[in-house]
Amino acid sequence: MTMKHLFSMLAVAFAAIVMWSCSSGGSEEIPVTLSKGALTFQSNSGKQTIEVTAGKNWEPQSSKDWCTVQRDGKQLVVSVTKNYADKERIATVTITSGEQSAVLGVTQKAGSGKFEGFEVFTLAFDNLRSTGSDNVVVSSQEHSYNLEIRTLAPKYSWQAEVVKGDDFVSIPDNDLHRGNGFLKFTVETNTTVEERKAQLKIVSELEGAYCTYLLEITQLAANNNEDPIINNEIDW
Repeated sequence: MTMKHLFSMLAVAFAAIVMWSCSSGGSEEIPVTLSKGALTFQSNSGKQTIEVTAGKNWEPQSSKDWCTVQRDGKQLVVSVTKNYADKERIATVTITSGEQSAVLGVTQKAGSGKFEGFEVFTLAFDNLRSTGSDNVVVSSQEHSYNLEIRTLAPKYSWQAEVVKGDDFVSIPDNDLHRGNGFLKFTVETNTTVEERKAQLKIVSELEGAYCTYLLEITQLAANNNEDPIINNEIDW
């Protein structure tokens, strides 16, 4: 065997060793494994952490805005906002490392379906809460009244409607409002000898939950001399 043939055989053998080394694990990706396959949260906001085994460059991604994820070393931190709606919600978190991936299921339990979005104030009754029903007596004469709406966050929107007595109570501007503001409603003159009733509703919606305020309106009869508006017993 010549020296030339010997070098050729050694070169082929070396190349084969390198190829075998690469194909037998030198660049093989590590499978992504999680310490938990699913997380469950209560309706309130919260945070949980799981362990992730993967290659160095793994990244998490959530399918929903209310569920956020952050990598912290070898751990994955999963955070959820408060669920106001009266039904549970589900998200998936995908952890990817190269061609490898794993999926984490996230479930959050249902809320009450209600939230404190705003407060309603009149000059007759201070600090009316938004989730109750209150009553007011108004004059038999045509008049306009204002309700002050104070939202707990500028992003909260609200809208009003007359759900009872719309034949004599009206809202000149019942468009969708956002943030603090005033709501004007008008009561027409009562020419009958009987008092009449109406109901006004203000609603704010947030992520499938509702904040509702109901105002019961009683208008005095035309022949009723005990008129609290005229006698300044109620100061709007």
